[in-house]
Amino acid sequence: MATRITVLATILFALSIDLKSQELQCYTPELTLAQKQLLENFQNQRSTSVNLLSDPATVAITAHIIRRDDGGGGLTDQQLFDAIDNVNDYYANAGMSFFIYEINYINSTQFFDFVTSDEDALNEPNDIENTINIYFANSVGDGEGGFYCGYAYFPGWKDIILMDNSCAINGSTLPHEIGHYFTLYHTHGTTNTGTTDEIVIRPGEESTACEVDCLPANCDTAGDQLCDTEADPNLSGVVSGSCDYTGTAVDGNGDIFSPNTHNIMSYSVKNCRDFFSQGQYDRIASGYVNHRSYLLGYAIKFEVENQQVCVNDMVEFSNTSEEMTGFSWTFEGGSPSSSSDESPMVSYAEPGTYDVTLTAMTPGGDEEELYLENYITVYPGGEAEGIMAISDFEEFDEANTIDAQLTNDDGFSFIISTEASRSATQSLHMDHYNYEGADEIDYFNLPLVKTDQHKVFELTFEYAYTYYSDIEEGDYTDTLDIVFSDACNIDWESAWRKGGEELSTADPLTDRFVPEAGDWMSETVLIEFDQSMEGYGRVAFRTKNGYGNSLFVDDYRLEPAVCEEVYEIVQDGDQLMVDVSEELDLQWYFDEEALEGETGSSITATDIGAYTVDVSNSSCTNTTEPFIILGVDQIEASLKIYPNPAQDYLNLSLTGEPKNDIQQVSIRDISGKEILNQSFAERVDVRSLNSGLYIVEFHMNGQKISRRFLKQ
Repeated sequence: MATRITVLATILFALSIDLKSQELQCYTPELTLAQKQLLENFQNQRSTSVNLLSDPATVAITAHIIRRDDGGGGLTDQQLFDAIDNVNDYYANAGMSFFIYEINYINSTQFFDFVTSDEDALNEPNDIENTINIYFANSVGDGEGGFYCGYAYFPGWKDIILMDNSCAINGSTLPHEIGHYFTLYHTHGTTNTGTTDEIVIRPGEESTACEVDCLPANCDTAGDQLCDTEADPNLSGVVSGSCDYTGTAVDGNGDIFSPNTHNIMSYSVKNCRDFFSQGQYDRIASGYVNHRSYLLGYAIKFEVENQQVCVNDMVEFSNTSEEMTGFSWTFEGGSPSSSSDESPMVSYAEPGTYDVTLTAMTPGGDEEELYLENYITVYPGGEAEGIMAISDFEEFDEANTIDAQLTNDDGFSFIISTEASRSATQSLHMDHYNYEGADEIDYFNLPLVKTDQHKVFELTFEYAYTYYSDIEEGDYTDTLDIVFSDACNIDWESAWRKGGEELSTADPLTDRFVPEAGDWMSETVLIEFDQSMEGYGRVAFRTKNGYGNSLFVDDYRLEPAVCEEVYEIVQDGDQLMVDVSEELDLQWYFDEEALEGETGSSITATDIGAYTVDVSNSSCTNTTEPFIILGVDQIEASLKIYPNPAQDYLNLSLTGEPKNDIQQVSIRDISGKEILNQSFAERVDVRSLNSGLYIVEFHMNGQKISRRFLKQ
């Protein structure tokens, strides 16, 4: 409900940007002993060789944009792009340019107004290796009342920079902090505060203020250790709005400082700073070559809307690489199998997992390749083979939980929130309070479930919600649905729906709702897929935004609904029966194929093999253990095999006929493929067979007698 306070908030935000960007200064983390030694050695190296870049360098930045739990606030994408463009304008003279490798949105009110004591908790789970990790926060403070425009680490430690959002867009602070990252000191020296130890005069000059015992020029070892930057006494508070130096400080020789108020590495007024010296550019380039050359350059990247698809679905591969050209794709198992399009469309005819490879050219003409193994998973559209694991108990505290979400075109959707939870520390959150897209639909997909064995599933979850109280009837009504469908045909059906007052678990509010421990409610929903459906099913939480109030979901479990075993199976020869203690629905199967019309309590077996029965009511289904039919009337009763089911060995017995009349024994799988063929033996080794149903055949006197057995 941002529009309720938009005008006032905009004015206050604009004022805060102006005030903060003018007043806040840089904070430099204390150097470790190793960093001090590295920088000392670096300065000695530079005295003999500048080590400039032989070729232009491109450097990867991972931009971490910190927002509130509800996804509100934070730097906009356009502000970020403009800030990086501004940095590139300055750093081109150092032979360097920067590109955004990835944008990582961190929805955390805890970190939104960042304090330095939270640094490890913020950066350890989020840093991207071999990139400059720049974190953009609403504010950057020390937790004790001190606030900063930003800070960066010199080489030898972390690859991170922290930025106050208002300072990130003021034109000079982000280039300033990146300068620190590549070894530049402040123009007033190696500390954040205090007056420089640098003398005003330069080599070959003489002091005009002293006559004897004048201190010699020391610009290559004092201050910022560069002689083409003027000696700077620390410009904090001594620069006018017109960029004039108003201070009167003198150096150790009594000479008056005349600093450059436009130098980006100074503490001048932010909008005055627009200059790097050639010596600073040289040091930046040298810092990169000697200590930051491990940073990634241009990188190939692409994305798809969903890595899990069904047979014959079309998949669009969207190139997201920066400045890349000359695309060459290879799609294992795909049609087409290769492409030179920037964003090709591909389909897959067979279930399985498939690799994808993209090769492209960098702006410098180098060829880069990205190979992703088992990147695309294709599910069968009809009968499914294998086993698909169903979802386990979820507390929304696993990082990959949010991977299941689907977002809408408005860009506002489910997030993982630390504001509230039923258990642990996080929950799934939909912030209808601040969501301005009326009637927008959002989905949170749960893992696929396998429906050829089970048709009825049980979803349990906890939720908390209240509606916006200052409304007329029918206004500001949010809804929550539990929906399901065939995984390969998203035609959703609703299994459960609540909205508005009916959905509420707490008293209505005009303020944004954050649940307390007593505001959560448990719900159990039965989801029944069509009995003819064989393959995979999809289940999702679906919301429709009505501009109401916050919804939280936690602790879901999705699993087959299981009936109590209120039946008993009975077998008398070829007569098979299910004795049920209450009225249940029955469906008989032979070798996993449904027997049409066989829904009674008993049948007569007509072939050797495995018979099962699905025992169901309106809420659950159980499948009986198999009835194993070893022989029927047309098969000679004198031939026996045991044990059945068999695990290691299958024993063969023939009564009433001489064993030496059996010439060969063969074993075939259900498809008819011959697995084994050998001379007759009373014991056959079946340890190498996979679990399943097989046919053993005895060849004797021109006849063939078959038996089926189950391998465990």
